[in-house]
Amino acid sequence: MTTGFIQLWTGLLCLTLCFGHDSRNSCAMDADTCEFYLYVTTWLPMRRGFNQKVYINESDGNVYIHGDQSRTPVDPDDVVLADGSKHERVLTLFNKTMPGPTLTVYRNQEVIVHVTNHMLSDGVTIHFHGIEMRGTPWMDGAAFITQCPILPGQTFSYRFRPNRKGTYFYHSHTGAQTNMGLVGAFIVKEKKQDEMKEYVMVVQDYSNLYDSDRLYTAGVLLGIFSPDGVPFFPSYERIDGSNSPLLEFTSSLINGRGRVLDQQGGKMTKTPLSTFNVEKGLKYKFRIVGGGYGIQHKLSVDGHKLKVVATDGNDIEPITADFVIMHSGERFDIVIEASEAVGNYWIRADTLHKSINLTGLAILRYEGAVETDPESGTNECTESSPCTVVNCPFETFPNWNCITSDKMRAPDTSDPAPTASSGNFKEFFVNVGYALSDNGEVWGHMGGISLKLPTVSALTQPMEVTGICDNSNSCGPNKVCFCNHPLDVNFGDIVQMTFYSAGFLNIVHHPIHVHGYSFHVVKVGFKGSNANFTADINCPSGLCYSDASWVDRSWKEGNIPDVDVTRLPRKDTVTLPAGGYVVIRFMADNPGLWFIHCHQEMHMQIGMGLLLNDSFPQIPSPPPGFPECRNYPPPTILKPTRNNSDDSDTAAATTTTERTFSREEFWGMFGAMLFVVVLQFILAMTCNRRSSQTVKF
Repeated sequence: MTTGFIQLWTGLLCLTLCFGHDSRNSCAMDADTCEFYLYVTTWLPMRRGFNQKVYINESDGNVYIHGDQSRTPVDPDDVVLADGSKHERVLTLFNKTMPGPTLTVYRNQEVIVHVTNHMLSDGVTIHFHGIEMRGTPWMDGAAFITQCPILPGQTFSYRFRPNRKGTYFYHSHTGAQTNMGLVGAFIVKEKKQDEMKEYVMVVQDYSNLYDSDRLYTAGVLLGIFSPDGVPFFPSYERIDGSNSPLLEFTSSLINGRGRVLDQQGGKMTKTPLSTFNVEKGLKYKFRIVGGGYGIQHKLSVDGHKLKVVATDGNDIEPITADFVIMHSGERFDIVIEASEAVGNYWIRADTLHKSINLTGLAILRYEGAVETDPESGTNECTESSPCTVVNCPFETFPNWNCITSDKMRAPDTSDPAPTASSGNFKEFFVNVGYALSDNGEVWGHMGGISLKLPTVSALTQPMEVTGICDNSNSCGPNKVCFCNHPLDVNFGDIVQMTFYSAGFLNIVHHPIHVHGYSFHVVKVGFKGSNANFTADINCPSGLCYSDASWVDRSWKEGNIPDVDVTRLPRKDTVTLPAGGYVVIRFMADNPGLWFIHCHQEMHMQIGMGLLLNDSFPQIPSPPPGFPECRNYPPPTILKPTRNNSDDSDTAAATTTTERTFSREEFWGMFGAMLFVVVLQFILAMTCNRRSSQTVKF
């Protein structure tokens, strides 16, 4: 009997005894280690199990199994309902739920997440969005940047310590699998009791017709046609004149449930919605995650004000608002006071579209209210009583008081933004947008370079990376090229990045996400009312891929006027306005290879990203046995020059002799483990019977 066989039984035991982990995927506050298990598999909406397809009864709103003569209602929590459509499209899910289970831990605990790939054909990686992965950059989860994809049948264990409290989430970072359903909330708390009851709300855009592979293949590679062969471009205008991506969505979901609506708001499906129960007179914190594919959502609760207290895991000076706008990858914490009359109120995740209705719906239900759909109306904005709207992607809108992301304020001056005098100042201008290739295909780019990912795990196999931009690529101010060009920074550098939207098709808002950091938002600039680009940035060439600068040269070296660096907000995802710009700043103090990209998933697929090569000599070596991948035959492998202090330990590990066990030792350990498993099962059943309440989303 070998050690490998004993490890198999130890793994089975761990499935039952997860350190500090209860049935609600929440870690105990006093636990040193939190251990979770995620299983990635394909699934279908409106299915309960094998040969069990469900439907929603139009008269009573209950869920039933087709062909069940007893007409026994099915618990909606046992089914992935999505928008209730009869159309079946393939989903890829964590633990057969959409969104995946909410994982709750406490700051600085060791977190271990075992991810097993049960898909038949695809690899997968998991990114913990907003977690900086300090000291463990190889756990960032970006495929072919910090790790190789987890192949079908394989398990990869992510191990890290989150150092910041806040609302985060986890999602696939391979291909376009977030659109397939691979997303879930990740909450990091301080080690103290909650001040009020909390709810988690994951907002997604959804198509009941097409999965992401079809959207990409038709939308990018081959073009979209009607069944009659007529080409069309499904780009929808927003209320500010910008455009939504060329994607066909049918609805929006809140915690995995929504309804298909007609243009007038009529419900075309009767899906049971996510319900949040409140008691009059109490306050509740809602942690809201923008877990969608590419659409901005405008969040509101009929008849209630939203007290916005945090963004992307970072506290801000509270803002009382009517609406909060969030793009893919952004998060907001809001507090709602249940101060209205007992009843039901719509929670709305509206979009900014002019001509289509993709509103996501949920219900805020007061204790004592009848269990029925709300009849409440949306919050009205008038000239005499304008609405306060947080995180506008535009500067002004009729009857709105817009608070843009740079106008939010940190709660105090304890975390000022670094200045040019704080270290070696490095300033980068990065154009973000689209490029037209010679054959008419549209590709995404950052700085005139459409990113081509490496074929290896670039962080851990740096000397095997190929495809780096050089003179042979002929990149230029008006010519896009296809390669990868890491931006190099050194430890202690003050990095200022100005992302701007100029050139071809600069009519889309882009959510920019930076891995490895939360940054200070210094300034957001907008295009003029009669212009297609901001007046603050000089673009001497037509497409302005790589030759931008400040019009006012006194703004160089971080000297942007009217900026109070003492209370700038921190974020890790910020919306770049169409035709405008956003300036971010951070100190390079987290060695790694970090992905910076547009968080609209299709834009990332078509090259809208770049790599930040951060303090390469200080990057720690990966753990022994870390997976590798490469082309075959491989390129010539050079010896890396970074810190490899663990090489001797690694070498020793590779020569360790495997211990074997006698038959008597094996059966003794087997009997002990079997006893513990049975005992744990009995205890779990007892705890479940004693559970006084369960929060269902």
